[in-house]
Amino acid sequence: MTKKAVDWDAFNNSIEILRGTSEMSDHVAFTSVIKQAYKSSLNQGETSRRGPYWWTDDIAEGRAKCIAARRELT
Repeated sequence: MTKKAVDWDAFNNSIEILRGTSEMSDHVAFTSVIKQAYKSSLNQGETSRRGPYWWTDDIAEGRAKCIAARRELT
């Protein structure tokens, strides 16, 4: 599962706005408000695809050489 970046200030603002416009008399309405607030607060286009903290340029270079050598053999 990919972790998504959420703007929590936008989430809280959306909750306040939606809470004022929706009647939350049951759990279905409440869930709907939460889902709408979550979707509106996602940072679209901002993905964090960083590698592991221990990954270095030397490891990346060695991996590329290993893959190239393996492709030559097969």
